[in-house]
Amino acid sequence: MRNVLRITAAAVLSLAISAGVFAAEPETKVYGYNWFRYTLGYDNAKEKTSAFEVKRTYVRVKTTGEGYEGALTLDYENSAAQTGVNFGTWVKNAYVDLKSLPLVVDAGMTVRVGLQGVPFGTIDTWEYPLIEKAPEDKLKLVDSADYGVTLRGYLPMALGNFEAGILSGSGYKKAEANLDKSVVASLNIVPITGIYVRGSYLGHQIGEDQQVNGQPSSLAKYADRKSVVLGFGSSPISGFVEALESKDQKSSGKSGIGQALAAYLGVEIIDAISAHAMYMTSNPDTLRVRDEKNLYAIGVNYDVTEKVMLQLNYQMEQDKVGGGSSPVTTNLWMAQTKWSW
Repeated sequence: MRNVLRITAAAVLSLAISAGVFAAEPETKVYGYNWFRYTLGYDNAKEKTSAFEVKRTYVRVKTTGEGYEGALTLDYENSAAQTGVNFGTWVKNAYVDLKSLPLVVDAGMTVRVGLQGVPFGTIDTWEYPLIEKAPEDKLKLVDSADYGVTLRGYLPMALGNFEAGILSGSGYKKAEANLDKSVVASLNIVPITGIYVRGSYLGHQIGEDQQVNGQPSSLAKYADRKSVVLGFGSSPISGFVEALESKDQKSSGKSGIGQALAAYLGVEIIDAISAHAMYMTSNPDTLRVRDEKNLYAIGVNYDVTEKVMLQLNYQMEQDKVGGGSSPVTTNLWMAQTKWSW
């Protein structure tokens, strides 16, 4: 009788293992970081800003299991620009990477579903070596995260990677607000180690907003974004040049076409200290005259410890020489600590 029980137990155990009942538990990691910043700002010679701010507190959870990987990021922010609220909280990322779908896995690709970073230009690769945002983020051309589905994969012979998908077009701080969607595509080519060229396209909807009482509330605006990035990275120097073009609906006195060019350079001076610089010139509308802007930013980063960084930045934003009748030059002095756990 005992032998029968043993054989039965062994058979049940084998079937359970075969069915994955005792498969390895998913691995979950909780981590994050915090940015605390002081900004002193002047418009021409007049002081306009003197503020302590918690610019970012990310709490992240990543779970890895068989055939999938999920990620959640909560963003807690206390900014002088906010009104009527001390701390704002947003879900910045909430997605799952499906890595074992038939046909897709055979091609070495992954499907990402949910609220995710937008694969465009430098907005999803910018790691804030300077305090300022990536060029397309600074110019408010592209949302850093959005709802949608993307296909991600690698090119043959390790020549690069690509992303393509459909996004909401509403960004991560807004609920879905359009009947049509945005299309995003990005191709990154690495011809030789340390050199890359990335082309990106984001086409917003041409359609209608959500309906009210069965009728469209308003026509949605047409917009598309294009980016070409030429980058390099070989210690101790890294950098890129990015060209941006935006197209929106024409209006009276406007072409609807904007252009920008940005250049970034970073240099590791010693193990714990690095220097960084960025220049950007932008033309919000090619038909309007004297609306161009220039931005200059320089900074030094000091790794106090493995988990703590101190950033010191100076940034100047100005109307282009010969610009408007009342040109403004904004000078920003910023100090920021970044610590992670």
